[in-house]
Amino acid sequence: MIKEKQQLLSNLEKQLHTFPEGTLKIKEKHGKTYFYRQVKKAKGRKEIYIKRQDVDVARQLAQKTYLQKVCRVLGEQLQALNVFARTYNDTAIEQIYDEFPHERKQLIKPLAGSVWQKLKEWKEEVYEPYNTYPEYKIYETDRGEMVRSKSEVIIANLLYQYRKDMDYKYERPLILKEKNGKEITVHPDFTLISRRTGNIYYYEHAGKIDDPKYAMDFVKKIELYVANDILQGRNLLITYETAGAPLSVNCVRKVVEMCI
Repeated sequence: MIKEKQQLLSNLEKQLHTFPEGTLKIKEKHGKTYFYRQVKKAKGRKEIYIKRQDVDVARQLAQKTYLQKVCRVLGEQLQALNVFARTYNDTAIEQIYDEFPHERKQLIKPLAGSVWQKLKEWKEEVYEPYNTYPEYKIYETDRGEMVRSKSEVIIANLLYQYRKDMDYKYERPLILKEKNGKEITVHPDFTLISRRTGNIYYYEHAGKIDDPKYAMDFVKKIELYVANDILQGRNLLITYETAGAPLSVNCVRKVVEMCI
């Protein structure tokens, strides 16, 4: 939130420099509205009548006042958020358990669903790697694992850049239910966990969306996710590419930053 508000404030402050000098004053006379531009002078303020054909000047001055007030509120919000960020400990509850000696830990059951517990279970989890077509795993990531395409290298490397905020697993198995209730195991390209919230996200990259059969199979896979309440914009991340429109790193970054 701090980062977003700082960026917004910076953009608005730059925008304010483009507006006309002065402020807008509105007067009502005999049932009609008149606009004036007030400009500071050495001996007070000067009012300049804004003609009807110049009404855009009035709009700019009104917008300017509005944005100035927005900037003041943003400044106050940033001040409050910075105080909060300095004093709030997001992992304080998890640390209570972590600080106990080993012998006492054996007697305690930590709160279920805590971020610390989710991250602990994630770290200790063991699963069989997806070994279908292992000969296609010929591309190495910055983390030293082998993946199936150059696009997956791009995604994996960018995820690795955000390792302070999240962790990921490649082709981790996920059990879903089909419409008939039958269980089926799928292997999302990447499974992510937020270190801040403990939330799990599934990342699928459609690398050949211009291939009709590939596209059909991908749509069916997404429909299976939706049937299991794994939805794009909530806990499902999707990127696409075609032969003529390769994967955009900036696109991946924006998609991934939704999870931070």
